[in-house]
Amino acid sequence: MQRSWRSQPLPISILRLWLGATWVYAGWYKATDSGFLTKGASGYIGSQLAAISTTSPIHFAVQKMVEHANLLGLLAMVSEFAIGLATLTGFMLVYAAVGGLLMSLTLWLTLSWTVSPYFLGSDSAYVIMWAVLLGSIFKKSGRLRLPDFSERREVLALAIVGGLSIIGVIAGKNFKREPQKLSSAGSSNAIAKVSEIAIGTSINIVDNFGAPAIIFRTKSGVFAYSAVCTHQGCTVELDKNSKHLICPCHGAEYDPANSAKVLGGPTNVPLPKVKISVKGDEIFLI
Repeated sequence: MQRSWRSQPLPISILRLWLGATWVYAGWYKATDSGFLTKGASGYIGSQLAAISTTSPIHFAVQKMVEHANLLGLLAMVSEFAIGLATLTGFMLVYAAVGGLLMSLTLWLTLSWTVSPYFLGSDSAYVIMWAVLLGSIFKKSGRLRLPDFSERREVLALAIVGGLSIIGVIAGKNFKREPQKLSSAGSSNAIAKVSEIAIGTSINIVDNFGAPAIIFRTKSGVFAYSAVCTHQGCTVELDKNSKHLICPCHGAEYDPANSAKVLGGPTNVPLPKVKISVKGDEIFLI
């Protein structure tokens, strides 16, 4: 470990420290997020994937990811811990750099793809940083030396990094925090006007956590619900004929005129309500 730090120039050491610490923190941040793996909760990974399933250039892959959102989220947490720890310790540094590069590239092509201008999204910058680290490893040795798992020391290093990664995820579950809102409650900016929503129709919005939501108007008032299906995180749509919210992935059906209760399909959990307030003709998120 000491040799891996002494044998590299200072700029690469700073880069490696930044990447390693950031990836460990990213794993911890997800592990302590009470909603990250909870279906229907704000910040749920399935909601995030569903929200970008139509805008990503690899949308065909994202749609498959939505169906296995929880498994993907757990894998992401363990991988981030492992990549960060391997980068900091120098164990399997080549694997860590390749893993960090691929993860950053995936995040860029999914969550950050619609960020404009591009420099406001950090994932593309992390792709470059991991590529620089990988290039420095190759330049120093002339080749990318892979671990030799026939050696006991290499196997022990793998076990230590893997074990600490799993421990980090488990420990994070004991330090749950409430998800942070992306915008302040009680914003002075109205998200819609009641007069613009005909009775029996809906409009799509984004809630305070950045997840897709829907506002539905009935004769008795205006109601807002999460648009994330409580089955596997796809985005529900209003059927103009039945006036029901229907999931296009597996057919879950909800009644927006009756607290978004389930009418059919592979779930029994209603859509979560989104808190709104109506002041005159204007609708605000709370």
